[in-house]
Amino acid sequence: MLVDGDAFFQFVKSGWIPPWEPESSRQNETVIDALGAAAGAYARGGYLVIVDGIVGPWFLDRFRGVFAAPIHYVVIRPSREAAFARGTARPEPNMNDPIPISKMYDEFAALGVYERHVVNNSMHTEGDTLAAVIDGLCDNRFRV
Repeated sequence: MLVDGDAFFQFVKSGWIPPWEPESSRQNETVIDALGAAAGAYARGGYLVIVDGIVGPWFLDRFRGVFAAPIHYVVIRPSREAAFARGTARPEPNMNDPIPISKMYDEFAALGVYERHVVNNSMHTEGDTLAAVIDGLCDNRFRV
């Protein structure tokens, strides 16, 4: 199952706050809780679940309680330039402002104990990135 994290943010129709703004923390926690609950339901149903979204390691504890299976955490981290190019090319919500992209990039620039969970895909093809992720999953490098 592919669970699209962006879709969960798009479910907020009234009172939406851009998730990079400091006052969005309550909204972000609620969205992550809903995302984790949906992903956890699929996992408990026996499915392999991939959550695709910007999920910082500070949210991992929110996922631990809802999964019946081990959690693997992978951070796909391109160069800052590639992150900006990809952010501005996204469909809605498009991010044309370099400030939130830079801020979010900085939050993932040095992950401490989670640095081993990073795949730098600045120069990789999609196939190379997928191969690096699969290798890390197979050797349990990304297991939380």
